Order: sequence, then C-alpha cells, then structure tokens
Amino acid sequence: MKKLLIVLFLPVLLFAFKWDYTHDFILKKDEVGQIKVIKKVDSTVRVLILRWTLYQNGRLVVLANYDGFPTQYIIQKEYKRNSIKITLRDDYGEGSKRCYLILTFKTFNDSKKTALMRAFVTDPQKRIEIQFIDPKKSKG
Repeated sequence: MKKLLIVLFLPVLLFAFKWDYTHDFILKKDEVGQIKVIKKVDSTVRVLILRWTLYQNGRLVVLANYDGFPTQYIIQKEYKRNSIKITLRDDYGEGSKRCYLILTFKTFNDSKKTALMRAFVTDPQKRIEIQFIDPKKSKG
C-alpha cells in the first residue's frame, strides 16, 4: 500500500509548479490594487488595475484594466469559477513560454466587507519584473 501511494504522489512532488511571483490583495469595494509589469529588455511599463464592485450570492464582480483594455469578470469560490487568467506578454507564440497572471478569489469577509484575492504570476523566460501596489490605507 505504501508503495502504491509513493508511486501515485511521486510525480506530483517532482513536478510541482513554482510561481515566479505571488501576492495577496485584500480589497474593499472600489479599492484599487495595481500590478506593474516591467519588460526587462526596454523597461516598458504596463499596469494592471484591479478592483471589485459587487459581492452578491457568493459571486464577486471584478473589473480589470490591463494596458488600456477594460474587462469585467464574475468569479466565485467554486472550482474552475474562482480564477481568471490574463496574458501579460503575448509577443511569442508558444503557449508554454508565455507569461501570465492567475487571479484567484479566496474569501470574502462579511464583517469587514473585504475580498481576499491571490495573484500568481509565471514567466518561464524571466523577461518581466513585477511590482505589486496595494491601495493606500486611510488613517483615522
């Protein structure tokens, strides 16, 4: 039995996926979280702006604006409905070499009215640098 478990889980341990960048955003309604994407070749900066506008029936409406292209997503905590994928650089055709961001909806805190979203970025060819910018917290 032990050998069977080792055989089943060995590939998972050997080929576990490692993300290049991860970050948790805890956002209130209409608070803006930003992700700066900086190309290492020419220092070109693109900005991904994230915010959420509505949480109802376990669903979160997320507005994303990347490089001037606004999009809207509805995500929830169910498997395969809890994440969005945004390609950060599309200047090469092979899918395994693209860098992209996965934004996952983790939890919603009803008492604080905040949503926890986790950002994962992968860049197989190490062609970008990422900076996460959290919203300014007001004092008082």
